[in-house]
Amino acid sequence: MSLKTKAKKSVTITITIAIILFSCNAWGDYKVRYKDSIRSVEIENVERLEKCKTPKNGYKTYQCPKCGTKKYVPFTCKGRLCTSCGTKAANEWADRIHHILLKVPHTTCSYISSMNGHNKYNYFLKKYFIN
Repeated sequence: MSLKTKAKKSVTITITIAIILFSCNAWGDYKVRYKDSIRSVEIENVERLEKCKTPKNGYKTYQCPKCGTKKYVPFTCKGRLCTSCGTKAANEWADRIHHILLKVPHTTCSYISSMNGHNKYNYFLKKYFIN
């Protein structure tokens, strides 16, 4: 006797900053609670994020000249807070400055305070810098 089962499809849910801020009125509650300490630039960025890739932010309409099918493409917010626009801006910034950073001598140093209950910081310094 054999049992046939259908394979379950996996579902991927992408959690964005917008979902966190705007689900369950989290941003509205935060604004009420911390209204005296939120800077205007922060409010502007969150409001831009809320409109990102929606018709509220404006859109372009493209129409096929043969069949007349229309496609609406909403504008992005281009904000640093947005997970899609901010990533693009961060990558462009990194591309602009990487030439400058490579012209100067630099090194990466990580501070290790405790590893397996033992202080490894001195070992790290001796091995990589003091030789």
